[in-house]
Amino acid sequence: MTEAILLFTFSPVQSFIAEARRAADLNTGSQILVELAKAAAESIGKERLIYPALDEHGELPQDIPNKLVAKVPFEECEKIAKNTRKALLSHWNKEYLENGTLKDGIAKAARKAFEAKLRKHTEKIPDFDIGIWNRQTADDYLWEIYWSAALLPDKDHYKEAYAEAEAALNATKFTRVFHQFEEKGFKDTLSGKREALHAENQNGREYWFQVGKVEQITPIKIRPSVGDDIETGRPRERLDAIGVVKRFHPEPSKKGIDPFHGFPSTSSIASLTFLESAKKHGRSELDRHHKAVANLLQHDEKFEIRDDDQWQYDGDLLYPETLRPNRMKSDYGEAYSSESNLNAAMETLNKLFNALQGKREELRKKGDPFYTEIFTRPSPYYAIIKLDGDSMGKCLHSLDEQGHREFSKKLSEFAAKVKVLAADPQYHACIIYNGGDDVLAMASLSKAVEFAKEMAVQFKETMKEWKATASAGIVITHHLSPLNNALREVGEAEKLAKEIDREKSKVYVTVLRRSGEKLQMVSKWEQINNFAVFVKYFETDELAAKLPYDIARASFALSKTDKMSAEELKQMDEMSAAEIRRLVKRHSSSKVKDTDKQQRANALSEWAKTMPRQIEELANWLSLIRFVSQGGKS
Repeated sequence: MTEAILLFTFSPVQSFIAEARRAADLNTGSQILVELAKAAAESIGKERLIYPALDEHGELPQDIPNKLVAKVPFEECEKIAKNTRKALLSHWNKEYLENGTLKDGIAKAARKAFEAKLRKHTEKIPDFDIGIWNRQTADDYLWEIYWSAALLPDKDHYKEAYAEAEAALNATKFTRVFHQFEEKGFKDTLSGKREALHAENQNGREYWFQVGKVEQITPIKIRPSVGDDIETGRPRERLDAIGVVKRFHPEPSKKGIDPFHGFPSTSSIASLTFLESAKKHGRSELDRHHKAVANLLQHDEKFEIRDDDQWQYDGDLLYPETLRPNRMKSDYGEAYSSESNLNAAMETLNKLFNALQGKREELRKKGDPFYTEIFTRPSPYYAIIKLDGDSMGKCLHSLDEQGHREFSKKLSEFAAKVKVLAADPQYHACIIYNGGDDVLAMASLSKAVEFAKEMAVQFKETMKEWKATASAGIVITHHLSPLNNALREVGEAEKLAKEIDREKSKVYVTVLRRSGEKLQMVSKWEQINNFAVFVKYFETDELAAKLPYDIARASFALSKTDKMSAEELKQMDEMSAAEIRRLVKRHSSSKVKDTDKQQRANALSEWAKTMPRQIEELANWLSLIRFVSQGGKS
């Protein structure tokens, strides 16, 4: 029987994940994509897959990309593709068989879970217009499904067949037919473009105001509505069908990241480093604050989001600004804003901060170098990381079938390594999407750059047979800043890391300070090996906080231009190195040896030479290093 290469894919992916107002939305979106991709792969047949590779037990990997490559009988290509499409859509919103049991599709299960919550409410909430739901979850509304196939006459023509199938798939995407749907009234707050669900005799604002009052729905699902009167009050969130699926789909909530029941909030990620420090160095004070928070929340189990006896709650309750009447009413509801209980929680939190500050100062005076590992307050900043393999398409087009299978296997190995890295306590990272050569993750401020670098190192090592590398974008942002803005920025940062020059294998960092200031920088991976070391220098005051400012000031006179001759460029390098040496010496502690000052200055000079904007960009990197050393306070 003649064989063929079948390519099957579906979209949207990035935009579907990015429609989010909280970290859990991102994770649920990625989990839905994985479930749909697995349904498609199962339909094609695991034994036919070339990409992704199966694990050592012959099973699909835990995380699976949205693009599948398989070798199938040529005469059955169309039938297989149509059945695969049907399987994916059934998994989305119909019914499907799993181990002999008929299960509801993703959207259908989410709708049932949402409606079950509403039925428990004491006041009757009208059913939403099912017509809106049916339109927004219809087969032709959200998902765009594409496939192509190319004849494979024999194994020696694999490259040609794959290239032909790839070209056909791309052509199909460009000629796709758009279905237009009218979206009236109030729009949802996740995408901002689709009609929010509502009852036939209500508008979206009125309906979601009522939903936001349902006590059985926690703030993790829907933020509480503001006010008591439907005429003057307002909902904090409105959801369309897709939003309800993301918030109420029951399966992803069972796949929490240890010790969380689900996916941690941005506040929980930002405060991870502090919490670990508090557990180790302020245990009794943390225990008292934990009890005060439990009392504040009236020991309501719906707010216990972690399996952790020392701290069961969201990380936002480790920030003083949360423990204010307006914030508690806004985020937790009227019942949890008792003034006396808030004052008690604020008092225990301040005592925790003071205890950690005292412990840090005690170790510092003793000359213990580990005093810098005591974090006295939670950082208000965290990081989003987007890592992507460089020139993957070009590499795939050079492979034969066996090479493609080996390549797929190595990508699966890398995905498994990423999971292990994220679980390592030293990184405090959480994976949102892990598609082999494409990773989206969150990490604490203090560990983000090191975690991204280690992922890139592991990718290069795993894919060394093909000399493949990876680039990354990192966005550092405030834990209360809009998530969708940070997602746009991290996508742009990842693109810039690849586009600055042909070498790729870079990291591009954007710092979004809440004041509105944006700081951007780029570097080759191998040049940031000293990042953590220089963070330590600032933490221990071996380097003064003013160093980045003075280097930035010097950069105005030492910037290079395209009009300079080779001799002028050489002289500029020498002048920059001399100025860096002078400033490092000037801003180094008297305890630092002259030889160490020289070594550090040389390291910074060499680093600057590798950057597009050289000394100006070095100043930005040093500003970031100082920012990390201060926990995002400056």
